[in-house]
Amino acid sequence: VPSGSNKNLEGSITGIALCNDCITVSGYDSTSKIKPYTYSSVGTLKKDSKPNLCAACVDIVSLNSNTSYISERDGIKLYPSKLDSSYKTFSGTSLAAAYVSGVCALIYESNPDLTPKDISSLLKVSCELLDIPKNYQGDGKININSIIK
Repeated sequence: VPSGSNKNLEGSITGIALCNDCITVSGYDSTSKIKPYTYSSVGTLKKDSKPNLCAACVDIVSLNSNTSYISERDGIKLYPSKLDSSYKTFSGTSLAAAYVSGVCALIYESNPDLTPKDISSLLKVSCELLDIPKNYQGDGKININSIIK
């Protein structure tokens, strides 16, 4: 589940994100009026192009961590200092891809007999189109409630 690249130009999705077996994710900004994320890749105007779907990726709240923390030095266990806040806000299409990966994991957990193509199909039929151009969103945003009950 890759996010494409970070160029907001038509046909800017590159690399592994172009593979047919990948679920390519774009990002949208849902903080006010829904709009494409500034750094989200854009597909072409062809019928069967990427991205496959989209997910919110602006001001996403996640757990905070000390990114410079090292658990052990010279054989001595070290413990991280207390963080100012347990949560932090992030933005980026990598968050959209992580969310979709998590949804795929939940679907697979609820039915381990599904193949990757089955999961991709379920995602596609659950999507709801947003009021943004199709080459920015693919089939739209996932409605997880219509998949996992």
